[in-house]
Amino acid sequence: MNRETFDLALNEVNQDIVELGSKTIQVLEKTKVALTNLDENLAKQIYSDDDYIDAKEIEISDKCISIIIKEQPIARDLRFLITALKISSDFERICDHSAQITKLTRKLLKHNAGILPDSIDEMFTITLDMVKRIVKSYATNDVEIAMGVYDDDDQLDKAYKSMVKWIKGKIENNVDKLDEYLDYLFISKYFERIGDRTNSIAKWIIYKEKGNIRHYYNVKD
Repeated sequence: MNRETFDLALNEVNQDIVELGSKTIQVLEKTKVALTNLDENLAKQIYSDDDYIDAKEIEISDKCISIIIKEQPIARDLRFLITALKISSDFERICDHSAQITKLTRKLLKHNAGILPDSIDEMFTITLDMVKRIVKSYATNDVEIAMGVYDDDDQLDKAYKSMVKWIKGKIENNVDKLDEYLDYLFISKYFERIGDRTNSIAKWIIYKEKGNIRHYYNVKD
């Protein structure tokens, strides 16, 4: 294909990534509502969204691999396609983790759980903000935003440790609610994993713009 057609193909992949990121935000927002309100019907809807995300990730991967095989791109073009493959996979995994949180939401309903612990709400707020900012970072090629998201992962880790401490204290005094508190623990762990995936996206954005793979392993170098 000529350069103009090639650029159009790259732009299509780029728009697919932005769309995937936007859909990931929507899934997380729905998950937050479902978890906060223990809304089983909304939780079920998220599984349908996850199917869409899975299909979109496969579509992006197929496009990237086809371009690489047929055009054998180099330099910045190749970095872009590698980044697209990695980031689409990370967004797909974030939505998988959201689906797992909704599954636990349905379990909390069976346990007649009450108001969510503050630490859960805090972790959700941090996580959702990180994902929104990383989507903006990708869409605008803004490395500074990606660096800020990377730094915020420490804040999420602190919230997770606080949640684990709270759960330990509750289990000691409320053994009869063990299953409910374990669900909170698993939900917290999924938030941490979403943070890790968002952190990975930040690193790949920096790699795409900086052109040095060391940024993937250590952004702060």
